[in-house]
This record gives sequence, C-alpha cells and structure tokens, in this order.
Amino acid sequence: NKCEEVELLREFEHENGRLEARLVAAEAARAAASEQERRHASSLRSLEHDMRAECEKRDMAEEKVRNLEEALKVAQQERSGGSRGGGASSEALLRERLEEAQRGREAAELRAEEAKKAVILAEAARDAAESSVQGLEERAVQFSR
Repeated sequence: NKCEEVELLREFEHENGRLEARLVAAEAARAAASEQERRHASSLRSLEHDMRAECEKRDMAEEKVRNLEEALKVAQQERSGGSRGGGASSEALLRERLEEAQRGREAAELRAEEAKKAVILAEAARDAAESSVQGLEERAVQFSR
C-alpha cells in the first residue's frame, strides 16, 4: 500500500514536471511570437510612413503636370491670338517639360501603388503574428490549469 502511494507520487511528480516544461516552452513561444508581432507592427508603421511620402510625391507630380498643361494652354492661346514673341519655342519647351512631368507622375504613381501593396502585406503579416500570439496565450492558459 505504501509502495503504491510512493509510485503514484512519483508518477504525479513526473507528470507535473512534464506539464511545467510544456508551460515554460509555451511561454517562450508566446514571448517569441510577441517579439515578432512587435517587429511586424514597427515595420508596418515605417511602411505606412513611406506610403504617405510616396502619395505626397505623386500628388505633387500631378500638380506639376496640371500647372504645365495650363501654361501650355496659355502659350497656345497667346500664339493663336497673334502675339509672336518666340511663342513656338516656349511652347515646345513647355511640351517637353510637360512630357517629362507626365513620366515623373507615372513613376510616382507606380511607387505609390507599390508602397500601398507593401503596407497591405505588412498588415497581413502583423495580423498573422497577432493571431499566433493569441493562440499561444490560449494554450499557455490551458497548460496552467
């Protein structure tokens, strides 16, 4: 009878030790997942900042194109109105600047779109890390019961 009690006590201590080891491992995994979640959130903030900057650059490029289009219209109206002071050469220069600004705007639009895609991917990574932390926290609570 005494031997059975000692054996049961040893089994209980052994099982308790295994459960404690699992709890420590689960807590370590949760801590690692929390750190990963923090890194993803930090990366996301940085990418959001970059995206806003690219969108501002795109907006400025669009404004430059609009201004040059308006200047070109004015130059064309002046030329067709009869004023001749080098209107054709300034018009050609404006056309050239407009084409360059349009290329710049297109490049800025592409960069802004790429930045938006990077933010979306970073949000998904952050959400996955968040979900992983929650799952690990739930498992740690189960082990501690």
